[in-house]
Amino acid sequence: METSEKATRGWRLVASFLLVPALAACTSQDVYRTGQSWQTNECNKIYDTQEHKRCLASASMSYEEYQRQQAALRAGK
Repeated sequence: METSEKATRGWRLVASFLLVPALAACTSQDVYRTGQSWQTNECNKIYDTQEHKRCLASASMSYEEYQRQQAALRAGK
């Protein structure tokens, strides 16, 4: 293994030790909101008015409504 590969591997290891606690500090609601923001940004790239509205309606679902839908899906299995 070359020196540059060892250095890259070392930095990846350090980054993972720093990243895991940071992600663990996020709640599932924080993660949902981040995804929701990303989806809204993607919706804003859609030119078709009807599709844009459908996308925004989906992106605007509250976390609580999302949890209710997920619970209903799990109960239906």
